[in-house]
Amino acid sequence: MHRGYVKLWRKSIESEVFADPGLWHLWTACLMMANHKDEWVAVGGVLRPIRVMRGQFVTGRFALHKACYPKKRKTNPSPITLWRWLLALRDMQNLNIEANNKFTLVTINSYSTYNDVPDKDEQVNDQQVISRRSAGDQQVITNKNEKNDKNDKKKEKAIAFSPLEEQLPEPLQTEQFKDAWSSYLKHRKEKKSPLTATAASAAIKKLEGMGHDRAIAALLHTVSQGWTGIFEPKDGATRATRSMPVGPGQVFISEGDKF
Repeated sequence: MHRGYVKLWRKSIESEVFADPGLWHLWTACLMMANHKDEWVAVGGVLRPIRVMRGQFVTGRFALHKACYPKKRKTNPSPITLWRWLLALRDMQNLNIEANNKFTLVTINSYSTYNDVPDKDEQVNDQQVISRRSAGDQQVITNKNEKNDKNDKKKEKAIAFSPLEEQLPEPLQTEQFKDAWSSYLKHRKEKKSPLTATAASAAIKKLEGMGHDRAIAALLHTVSQGWTGIFEPKDGATRATRSMPVGPGQVFISEGDKF
């Protein structure tokens, strides 16, 4: 009973049944519960099984409610309300009802409209189309997911931390220091040891404590020695370090330097 499918026509949207959510829920449930082939059904309280034809199903007031609303919720309609909806579907000529004190037999009118039986060749062709479509849909979904992953990585890269954007304290907001700082960051990147946000903040704080000129000298000396940690030049190396280029076509000379 749980295998197969039924047809729902788009023109149903314009129907009186579709306009009422409760009626539509019940009507689609009836289509799902109806037999797709003739069979014998044993009914409680009845001595012999009854013959239920294609497009029919056996139910009762409470059995129908449980089938339509298997989970108990406060928003569920009562069994009496559901039964009134079933009578409304009968009055709309969507189905017929044969009731007795043991069970109710519901017959879907024009059931073949909703669940026609195709021949074997048609079934095979439908299955092939469904299989090809499923494979194609899966490929599209896979490609889309891969594209989304790439886009996400690009976004992450775009918003990644950049030490160059680290807020510099006022004493270090000079072009000379920025050039030296940029050179040091490029050096760290080439060494495959880029600064993290925490390390950049600590480095800036350390350089601020050195003062403007000493900070620049330390950065240039560090790069010239190929180090990743920032170290000031020892006595005798300061002069040579201070005259190193700090940017394309630029040479930093601090006050007090004598040549």
